[in-house]
Amino acid sequence: VNLYGFSKQNLAAISTTPSLVLPSFCQKCGAWRPPRCHHCSQCNRCVLQMDHHCPWVNNCIGYNNYRTFFLTVFYLTIGCIYGVSLLVVPFYEQIQEQIAEHGWKLFYSNNTGFLDLPTPWTMFYLACTTGLEPGVWIKLVFPLMLGAGITLGSFGGFHVMQIWTGRTTLEHKVMLLDLQDEAFVQLQNNNNNSNKYTCTKIVKPKNTRPKSPFDQGGIANFRQALGSNFLLCLLPVHVAPPPPFVPTKYDKSS
Repeated sequence: VNLYGFSKQNLAAISTTPSLVLPSFCQKCGAWRPPRCHHCSQCNRCVLQMDHHCPWVNNCIGYNNYRTFFLTVFYLTIGCIYGVSLLVVPFYEQIQEQIAEHGWKLFYSNNTGFLDLPTPWTMFYLACTTGLEPGVWIKLVFPLMLGAGITLGSFGGFHVMQIWTGRTTLEHKVMLLDLQDEAFVQLQNNNNNSNKYTCTKIVKPKNTRPKSPFDQGGIANFRQALGSNFLLCLLPVHVAPPPPFVPTKYDKSS
């Protein structure tokens, strides 16, 4: 196992280094693992730079496939934006024609809502026999692509923020829990130092966004996650991930 310069013999000598950047021993795998490596209970293995377990790809997202995962979300978002841009005018015309003919209603003749789509079983029957009318396809596909685009865009934006700050989803969650624990301890201390007639409140911690020890700066973080070549970073070509970054010292300041 590559421990990035650490050996099993000198682990005790570096115990003063923060644990987030130290090798650790996995009790379930029974092996030493390098820094930033976590055990996935669903895959039953340790994953380097684990971000999260994705049920959509039935695999863990980590060091070897994070770029592929990010590009998948990116291209799906672009595809949804493109589809919405093509259908927004026909969809508006369909709704405008519907309102002009029947007025503004929450439920129309089909009783399926404002879009007045046929019932699911009717659409399934028509799709298998004569086919659906273009207007039905537009009313059906446009809201789905709009909702998927908003969801994927928000998810992709979250990961852009994570890449910029040099952290994974799992590390982001751990840091939020640390802030929660800090606030809880502060509340306990306030309660212990106050009497029953004093109203106490949690003072917002000064460092609400702890800096990740793996943060090399925004541009360097993007190179670390998507590859050093900016011309290829968003293209669907294979790019080998750069060597994992392990800091030599940990600065907690943001």
